[in-house]
Amino acid sequence: MDKLSLHIGSEISLKDFSFSQLIIAVKNLFDTEGIPGFLKVLVILIEQMLIRSGLECPFCQSSKLHKHSEKDRRIKTSIGEVILKLSRLSCYKCGKTFVPFNQLLDLDRYSRKSREFEKLSLETVTNQSFRRSARSLNDTLGFSTSHTTLHRWFNRTDSVNMSVNKKVDFLVADGTGFKRAKRAEFDSNKGSIKVMIGYNKNGEVIPFGAWTRASWKDIGRYIKNENHPSDKIKFKPIARTLITDGEEEIVRQVSNYRQSR
Repeated sequence: MDKLSLHIGSEISLKDFSFSQLIIAVKNLFDTEGIPGFLKVLVILIEQMLIRSGLECPFCQSSKLHKHSEKDRRIKTSIGEVILKLSRLSCYKCGKTFVPFNQLLDLDRYSRKSREFEKLSLETVTNQSFRRSARSLNDTLGFSTSHTTLHRWFNRTDSVNMSVNKKVDFLVADGTGFKRAKRAEFDSNKGSIKVMIGYNKNGEVIPFGAWTRASWKDIGRYIKNENHPSDKIKFKPIARTLITDGEEEIVRQVSNYRQSR
């Protein structure tokens, strides 16, 4: 390859390459596109290394491949929206095409956001739920419990230790909506995260869980099944009081699991 295109407004010739030229090119890149642009450059270089390393068709394992096309893929990340220019290869043997770089991306096939951006977004909306939960607890219990404390307690308890098979004094249920990428043409771009926290008078916090795909009906059924192993035994409420913001769906699907609301 005589020239290495970095998509920074200029091309660096390897024949008359200089370190100063590279510095100026990188500076121009940061001035015009910032960190997302630099990430795009790295992806281009990594993709070139991947292709040169020798690939096999994922469908028939043939190594006879040729470049089919290029396509831009927009991905939202915590450093901004990144436009990746990814190569699609075609197999001479079976005729099928594939994108080599996809094997390095920890993304769903049609995802428009990175995993770390999804995590950051969920942490943000979850934190909003904790703020409302803290206010509800303060109003109910009469003493202050900060939302940051609830969040810290929740995060300190990993998913393995989450126990929905637990009796608590107060059960806090809250949900927050957010926009997400559509998975299909007629799919909704509205998503939601639902958080359920148990709280006892002695200050103990029991994280019941956080869900992004399940409905309140699904969550309610799951918690009931975990606390009601046999239909021959009368179901006993798992909480003395249910605390919500009054959302009708939460009250309808979860209220049966408390003694009062």
